[in-house]
Amino acid sequence: MRIPTQVRYKPARSPGTPYRGFGGANTLKACPRRHLTHIPRFFRRNHTYYRYNAPRVVRRRLVILTAVALEGRAIATAWGLPAPKPGKPARSANVATIVEIRLVGIGATHMPAERSRNPPHGIIMAGLAGALDPSLRVGDVVLDDCPADYHPLTQFRAGKIVASPTVIATPAQKRALFEQTGALAVDMESAIARAAATEMNVPFVSIRAISDAADESLNPAILKMVDAFGKPRPMSLALTLLRRPTLIPGLIRLGKSSNFAARNLATAVYAIVQQWSAIELAPSRE
Repeated sequence: MRIPTQVRYKPARSPGTPYRGFGGANTLKACPRRHLTHIPRFFRRNHTYYRYNAPRVVRRRLVILTAVALEGRAIATAWGLPAPKPGKPARSANVATIVEIRLVGIGATHMPAERSRNPPHGIIMAGLAGALDPSLRVGDVVLDDCPADYHPLTQFRAGKIVASPTVIATPAQKRALFEQTGALAVDMESAIARAAATEMNVPFVSIRAISDAADESLNPAILKMVDAFGKPRPMSLALTLLRRPTLIPGLIRLGKSSNFAARNLATAVYAIVQQWSAIELAPSRE
């Protein structure tokens, strides 16, 4: 019978610190021979090899939630990633942080149901929003719920972002909601994302770039021309424009504003992630 090769694990130490012996569960462990293929066969038999039990690097995982494909594509471009797709997030990993970009649909109708297993270290709800504060202009970035330690050095407009189950379309509706809540902007997903982060007990940030100002109208018929992820429905779009050609100038204006706001959004999200990545996590041992 062959005696399995034994491997001793030395405790991790800082440079210049002498070893202080062995101890704990890692004192003596059997190592399968297939793991020692880099050692000459003559030395694999009945010998003891030493390995260091170094601390495992803890990698932060941040989840960025976006409602529509335009937002997800702009943010993914900042990391040089392909655009996320429904049910197929885009992932970027570096030494310290894993960034995961997910599409959750308009109104967060496709929010992942499984939340208890392997929660992230933070959730960012990013996207476009309508302005309620008259001082905000297209492309301005609003930041809400950001913890003080995670606040980026770049200057953003900090304030409340309120969620609405329906589209706040007209300037009169925006004015009334602004007077009622004092919020700077309105979206349709932040409340659901905030509830998910609270359930998992992780930090949450809501960040929005303004795509329509407080004095601009947004036609609710636009939602009928796109699917849950903001992609155009060709037949519905064609029929609606044939019946209501007056919508064409507004759609062109909204498209330009949305693209401009999405670029500013991607820059802001990238700055926030870099700030979060600079905060070290405590190392752990296996």
